[in-house]
Amino acid sequence: MTHKAISLIFLLIGATLTPVFGTLHLAPGGVVYLAPSGSVTLVGVNAGETPTPPADAWLTATMTSNVDPSPNAVTDTTSGTNPWEAFDQNYTTYFDSQTGTTGDITYDFGAGNSETATSLWLKNVSGAGANAFVFAGSNDDSSYDTLVTDNGPADDTRTEYSFSNTTAYRYYKLTWSSSHFGAFTRIYEIEIRG
Repeated sequence: MTHKAISLIFLLIGATLTPVFGTLHLAPGGVVYLAPSGSVTLVGVNAGETPTPPADAWLTATMTSNVDPSPNAVTDTTSGTNPWEAFDQNYTTYFDSQTGTTGDITYDFGAGNSETATSLWLKNVSGAGANAFVFAGSNDDSSYDTLVTDNGPADDTRTEYSFSNTTAYRYYKLTWSSSHFGAFTRIYEIEIRG
């Protein structure tokens, strides 16, 4: 088996090419996946096979605004600050509802696009995050199928909620009916994974 040394590689994250420096030895046809933790997974692919991402792969793009990268979009009903920051794959920035302890935030994969999610990872801002919540999927942004009903962590522990799902949805919505704080809701990250 021949291995190739690559001095500079690019990983496709959403629609953005991100350089990763270093040397990587990869068999021809191999695929590289970068996890949010920074770990790298190498997946070998034989001729004619389609690579399969690891089970914990992000399904969402790394959002840089409510509409970038296109065709992805993020909306919320609270008129909060930067809802896209709940999907920027960064655990130091956060969505802030500004006022109110109820609301929702929706991720849209864009027309003609859908993904099959099997887990939700939620990281709240300690003492201020979403408490009682429903996570649901839809293909028309009107009728939603409930995937998870639970309570978010009171602290900033990154918490996984796994569920059984075989349907690809265009829209995923997190709706919370209470907050761990009495005046607003803050969420570091909503991770939709497959």
